[in-house]
Amino acid sequence: MSKVTGHLRTRENQKGKSYQIVLERPTIDGKRRRTYETLPMGTTKKEAEKRLREKIMEIERHGSGQPSRRALKSWLLEFEEIYVHGNNLAPTTVAGYEDAIHVYVTPVLGDVPLCDLTPLVIQKWVNQISERSPASGDPLSPKTVHNHYLCLKKALDMAVNMGLLRENPALKVTLPRQKKYHCELYSDEEIRQLLDSVKGTDLELPVEMEVSLGLRRGELLGLKFSQIDFDKRTLTIAENIVSVRGKNHVKEPKTEAGRRTVKISSVLSKKLLRQRAGYRTRKLQMGLEFHDTDLVFCKKNGEAYNADYFSRKFRRHLKRHGLRHMRFHDLRHVCASVHLEQEINPKVISKILGHSKVSTTLDIYSHVMEKSSQEAVDKMEAYLYDDSKRPMEKSRG
Repeated sequence: MSKVTGHLRTRENQKGKSYQIVLERPTIDGKRRRTYETLPMGTTKKEAEKRLREKIMEIERHGSGQPSRRALKSWLLEFEEIYVHGNNLAPTTVAGYEDAIHVYVTPVLGDVPLCDLTPLVIQKWVNQISERSPASGDPLSPKTVHNHYLCLKKALDMAVNMGLLRENPALKVTLPRQKKYHCELYSDEEIRQLLDSVKGTDLELPVEMEVSLGLRRGELLGLKFSQIDFDKRTLTIAENIVSVRGKNHVKEPKTEAGRRTVKISSVLSKKLLRQRAGYRTRKLQMGLEFHDTDLVFCKKNGEAYNADYFSRKFRRHLKRHGLRHMRFHDLRHVCASVHLEQEINPKVISKILGHSKVSTTLDIYSHVMEKSSQEAVDKMEAYLYDDSKRPMEKSRG
């Protein structure tokens, strides 16, 4: 961003000569805004130059010399136009900003002038939406509050950069503490019941792949037959389907680790071959009515599933079969937990799941590791104190 610049201009009238400070600063649309300050008569050139330097330093350090009386909702509309819609952000990110601005921030704080936004005002807003959502009337989770706060903070950061505020009042706010999510995993018996319940349905292969490979929902729905190597028995995760306000959007993985190639079992490979044969049969039967998306999991006419619909489909299946509620995403946790309990190397599990770091895997599934930790203690105890379980020493000589 361009820096603040300025110069002195001499003004003369009947009373004599005076100096005027001319300052130019960048605006959000890339142009420059010019402001003026006329110094008192009798100010020397040296004093005027000093005042000019002080003004430039003050603006660069704190933003505008005078905070704007512009209403927050007016600034948020400009922020949305220039930043949210003008920066090629992901559809999910845009939707998040729009919801935060129009549903959670503007209805509560929209009429407050920027200059009246204080840490106390924003703190009360955080507390208010935590207790009662402007949209539903229900309390918001700490994570959701955090997301909406980050939107407001970003908008006010930019207001500071544009000279509308001296400093960002959102920086001094205390947010509700976020709790780490621990899903209630299915027991081995419940997993077996689930696998039995999906046999012969169109959920059989998706559920088995989830338990085996722990794909994210969007990764599963974005998987194409062209990304499967049946000779090497591998599949490559390269695309991710997300649902934004009922519409599908295709995204690439966020990280390099997210784009990955994983091994599949011979059983899964055979089932995927049958899935491809079914796809090709429907393509021939339906002709022009078929949408040739090459998607492994799709509607009968080849169109992609809506990601939210697919989750509802899974939820209805659980209810129909009297199985305990779980999110479709929790099957990813089941996969990780089964691998950990089978003492698979965490680095291997991390690669399967598409985590950038092994520490991420261990942190998310630390509660699962507690069982493994107890087993390690038991094995060490047996090794030290139970002669019957201690390995026989090899004879020397």
